[in-house]
Order: sequence, then structure tokens, then C-alpha cells
Amino acid sequence: MKKIFFLIPALSFSLPLISLAVTVPNTVTLVLPSSGESYILSADSDFDSLTVNNDNFVFALSGTQGFILTSADLRKLTNDQSISYTCSSSESRMAYQTSSVSISVTITPSGTCSTSGSGGGGGIISGSIGGSSGGGGGGGGSSTPAPAPTPTPVPTPSATPTPAPVPSSASISFTKDLAVGSTGNDVTQLQALLAADPAVYPEGQITGYYGSLTRAAVRRFQAKYGLPQVGRVGPMTREKLMSVFGSITPVPAPTPSSTPFSSALSRELEMGMSGDDVRALQEFLAKDSSVYPQGTITGYYGALTKAAVRKFQAKYGLAQVGRVGPLTLAKLQELMAQ
Repeated sequence: MKKIFFLIPALSFSLPLISLAVTVPNTVTLVLPSSGESYILSADSDFDSLTVNNDNFVFALSGTQGFILTSADLRKLTNDQSISYTCSSSESRMAYQTSSVSISVTITPSGTCSTSGSGGGGGIISGSIGGSSGGGGGGGGSSTPAPAPTPTPVPTPSATPTPAPVPSSASISFTKDLAVGSTGNDVTQLQALLAADPAVYPEGQITGYYGSLTRAAVRRFQAKYGLPQVGRVGPMTREKLMSVFGSITPVPAPTPSSTPFSSALSRELEMGMSGDDVRALQEFLAKDSSVYPQGTITGYYGALTKAAVRKFQAKYGLAQVGRVGPLTLAKLQELMAQ
């Protein structure tokens, strides 16, 4: 009997061919049997079922479910629903969320995508097919399903690097191995070190979460210094980091936004968007631990933010769609003004 493998650092276990009614609690790695290639399924992706066949993935979605799937090998995420995906220098990425419809999405990776644009229509679609409005994003051209609403551009996460700290007398200290899914000060320090070299970490995002961008940056660092390109920080990589960078000023905690919440939030928001208004939304939601217990402030509207918005909507009797539409925006502005 075929099995699918979810690979987590230091752990390996198998599940039956189909996983039913799933909300993924942590980032996991899917392995495609035909090629042995790895694909990252982001935390809080949710779906009715996921089937891993020999050469494709099949997601069954309903309601407001969605997923984020990335390939560090820059594979083309070809699919049967004309859903767009992005292609950067470090990964190809598909973020999709349906809206009050049931749909099956078959993704058959093929070839290598070009970093000058994205295949299958380019950008990120975050919405539904044959339902309410969806988004197309900024990579190459666009692909319009039939029938489908007119695509609305969805901003991709900002690639503006966060300035790396100036080296000082404070010693670098890594106390444990790091890999995809790790969080905390060690990850923040690692990202700050890698961001000091734009050739290694051009995105320069310092979030405290070890995701696919950090893994790709670690691989570039390992390639640059002749280490095995495994994408995780083990003893050899830790030693080389301390040898190369020497010392670093501890990264300060992010400064809370000084912009009043009510004026900072002025547009509708949904999965895949980024900016100061997303950060303001996250800061406000994080004040209520029953709504946003993780309290992660990144400025990027991902799966955790979508889940927090759903909880907010449930608490105030709004439709639990996971996006900030007119009614949710009005309620947020009302509460923020208080």
C-alpha cells in the first residue's frame, strides 16, 4: 500500500495515502515518491483531504480552506485549476484559499520555473474559482479560469531586507541545531547574520521563524563555504557561522507600531498580503490571546493570521471567511478606535 511521508527534523513517520479533514499544526515536508523531491506544506494549511500520488498532490478543499505549498528546488507547480504561483531566486510558491465552494486541486510539479516570472499565470491567487473574488499576483502574466472573476493584484511579501545589526563585542552563541520549523532567539540571530550578506539572504527577513527562505539562505551559506548543502544548521554550520561572523549585537525586539490602530487599518486584507497595515492587524489581534494565541508579528498575512481573523469573526458574530472584508474591517476600526 502506498504511503505519504511527512518529514520533520529528527522525526520521520508515515500516514495513510489520504489524510482527512486536516489542519496542519506545524510546517511539514511532503516527499513526492516518483522523484524523491521535498515540498514544504506551511503550518495552519487546512483541507478536507490530501492525497500524495506517485507524481502529484491532490488537495480537496471546501468552505474557506486553503494551503501554502513551496518548492526550494524551483519546480513548476503546474495544476489543473490554472492557479498561479510565484517563482523567486530561492523557491517556487503557491498560496491558495477557496471561498465557500468545494474544489479539488491537482498539482503536478514539472521542470524548473524561471525567476524572471512565474508559471501558470504568475503571482499568487488567494480566493476562489467560480466563487467570490480571488487574487492574482505579481509575477509574470496572468491565467484566468473559466468562468472566473477579474483578478485583483495581491501584493507579495516585501523583499526589503531588514538592516543587519552592527558587529560588536557580544559573542555569537548558538545553543542548539536549527531546522525548518524552529523558532526563537537563535533563529532571529541566525537570520540577522545571514542578512549581512545579500548574496546569501537577499530577502533579509528577520522573523524568528525558520521557514523556507531561511532554509534556502542556509543552503547558500553552506555552498559558499564548502559545507554539505542540507539547509539546516548543525554543528559544522554553527562553527562556520561563528568563525565567519565573529560577533554580533543582539537583535532588538521589534518596536510596536506608533501609528494609531484605527488609522493604520484602511483597506481590506487577505492571505498573501503584506505591509504595515497587516502588522497593525496582527498587533491588535495579539492583544486577545483567545483570538491570536501565537501573537506572531511579521507584517505578512499568512495561515496563522487567517486563523486569528476567523476566531475574531466568530467572536463578534461575523462570517468566518478568514479575510478582512468590509464588515470585518468596520468592526476592527470600531474596536481599534476605542
